[in-house]
Amino acid sequence: MNKNVTAGGASLLISLIYTVLAFQIPLSSYKSANIQPGTFPIIIGCLWILVSLVLLLQGWLEIRKPKSEREANLIESALSEEEAEPKQDVKKLLVILLMILAYIVLFVYLGYMLSTALFIFGITTYLERKKWVRNLIYAILFPVIVFLVFNNLLDVYLPVGPF
Repeated sequence: MNKNVTAGGASLLISLIYTVLAFQIPLSSYKSANIQPGTFPIIIGCLWILVSLVLLLQGWLEIRKPKSEREANLIESALSEEEAEPKQDVKKLLVILLMILAYIVLFVYLGYMLSTALFIFGITTYLERKKWVRNLIYAILFPVIVFLVFNNLLDVYLPVGPF
């Protein structure tokens, strides 16, 4: 058995459980609700099942290949991984985790717009210091667009913070 079959099978099992639970979400008590509370979880669950099946199928097709072809692919992928993937930087991972924790804590006090803008600017600047203008544009545009979509189109009100 290869990694794709194992990961695809595990993911399929979890996605099936998730989707069954999503179908059990009660309907909205509002008669005028166009979108029910379970709509998005059901869509996510169905897409997750689909992706899991694709991964499972890829793994199964890989197993069905002749052994010599599989070994050639394995050697080729091992060589390309050594060249392409640098070792994970533990310090960078810890800094990002601390930024996520700070975002979670500040979200309640500063609201969605300000905390998300600070978070996006901080993360993107930490990862790409030289492109701070682009990072600033992303940090401003993304929260504004998401805020407008949620507040105006979906009628889901995000925390506004102290302002």
